[in-house]
Amino acid sequence: MARHEVRTAFARCGPYQLRPLTWRDLAQVVALERLVFAEPIRPRELVSLYRRPGVTYVGAFPDGGHRLGAYFGFECLPSGHGTHVLANATHPDDRRRGLARALVSWGLELAYARGSRWIVGEVRVSNAAQLAFMEVMGWTVADRMPRFFGNGEDAWMVYRCLDEAGGQ
Repeated sequence: MARHEVRTAFARCGPYQLRPLTWRDLAQVVALERLVFAEPIRPRELVSLYRRPGVTYVGAFPDGGHRLGAYFGFECLPSGHGTHVLANATHPDDRRRGLARALVSWGLELAYARGSRWIVGEVRVSNAAQLAFMEVMGWTVADRMPRFFGNGEDAWMVYRCLDEAGGQ
């Protein structure tokens, strides 16, 4: 682990503890995705992703407990210069508390520390709230990708260049 990662291994966002997710947390990721996504990840797919080199999931836990309130997952690509967003979700009971902003910011710092200089992701065209959040965080819409999702919905491809501050 890089020095920067050790320094930021645990953080706080109000009463929430932010930390990297472990194997024990994956069932909660699946449950949260089932709650908030039209096409949640299957447990086997999540385990496969989690095991890949370069993949990181960070989460927020209220009062340092064991219940997952929000998470952000990303994969630093083998090229070493880019990162791809895997998912970003917040439990409805934990929204509007800055968790997504804190987790995405932390993820961008980690990606930058690992050598990434850009990050890319996809947002459902119907998810105006997520798109607005990404734009406020400095992301740019690059293109519309027809029928990107399994149900045929289009996606906006979004990206952001990372700077020395790790994307801040």
